[in-house]
Amino acid sequence: MEDYTGISSKYNYQNDLDICTLLAHASGAPVKLTVDIESSLVYNLYMTEILLSKNKRLKHPRNAIRGERVEAYGNLTECKVSLKADRWVIGHAQRIFLRDVEFTVNENNRQFVIQRHKRVPHAFAVGNVEYANSEFRLLDFEEEIRYNPFRAGHFTKPDGSAIWRANSCLVIADYKEDGSHLIYIVTNPKIEVMI
Repeated sequence: MEDYTGISSKYNYQNDLDICTLLAHASGAPVKLTVDIESSLVYNLYMTEILLSKNKRLKHPRNAIRGERVEAYGNLTECKVSLKADRWVIGHAQRIFLRDVEFTVNENNRQFVIQRHKRVPHAFAVGNVEYANSEFRLLDFEEEIRYNPFRAGHFTKPDGSAIWRANSCLVIADYKEDGSHLIYIVTNPKIEVMI
């Protein structure tokens, strides 16, 4: 971690996140930021990049920034969760923890899947990235939600009712016992962060 102290306030930053983002990109490393502004107010902010796995086929590979809004969807070909930001896939993770989540379905692509029986990404958990991969451990969760394009045009709770939003969710890519791929989502998980 790098420590930046005494940052000049002559720049008109919108908020603390802009300062963190600027320094994270400048240093290329996770940043521990201590900012001393003219009012002698001191901020201790921790801005880390979320490390994602990448492959050669990605056009815009990069790491996600904590708090960044992304679209997460199940990649059944690679048994991973793919993350899109600014319309491009930026990387993959085995599991990702999101906050302020909306569950969206592209109806046109869903109809394509139903008619042609071909897999196309069309159902997303859209939220702010908090943690990915091995940064945390799942302790408990509220409920598991599902999506099946042949049954409904929305994500569903175990009782069959629709769910459109959640405070937080965990998207996990895993293998079943028979070796087939499984992507599942749990809402309001309780996690332990590994430091």
